[in-house]
Amino acid sequence: MDEAFALLETHGDDAHLLAGGTALVLLMRLGLVLPGHVVSLRKIGGLREIGILPSGGLEIGALVTHAEIEHSALVQRFFPPIAEAFGRVATARIRNQATAGGNIAHADPASDPPPMLIALDAELVIARRGGIRTLALAEFF
Repeated sequence: MDEAFALLETHGDDAHLLAGGTALVLLMRLGLVLPGHVVSLRKIGGLREIGILPSGGLEIGALVTHAEIEHSALVQRFFPPIAEAFGRVATARIRNQATAGGNIAHADPASDPPPMLIALDAELVIARRGGIRTLALAEFF
């Protein structure tokens, strides 16, 4: 993560983060966003995991795809409505590429997962240089 933070600091507004790429790549193809630098998050450890928190809540890493959430045995067993909802988002191609974190960070008002996650009182764990903070998803939007 330190390398990603350093790249963002070095390049400022000229750098964009890349998770699954469904939104960013489309915006780039349309010429609506033309970053000088794209910082991929793919090799950052821990962002592709799904787990159960000690509190009993569900933890979904930022780089977990919609399809991985849909097909996760853990999500299907303990949180079936979430698995079902993520299985109904967009097309199979999009579900296999789009990430939970990218979907939220893009903040598209037409996106399906955020309203459901807000209704479930979801929280974001936001990393930045120097530490992390937790924010209610409702406050993010």
